[in-house]
Amino acid sequence: YAQHVSKLEYFEALSALSAFELPLEDFFENTMIMSDDINVRNNRIALVSKLHSLFSEVADLSVLSA
Repeated sequence: YAQHVSKLEYFEALSALSAFELPLEDFFENTMIMSDDINVRNNRIALVSKLHSLFSEVADLSVLSA
């Protein structure tokens, strides 16, 4: 992933990120981000933030429609 981003090879970087498709789908379908446990909640929010940062390096996700 990182080597592709550094070379501006965005298609290849997105292809590398696509390996996360099924684990991310499972995570968002089966995980309550806003847990009652503040530590769990903060860790999950941090994880989602990191994922957003990774994907934002290669694409502007705000232009995608649901």
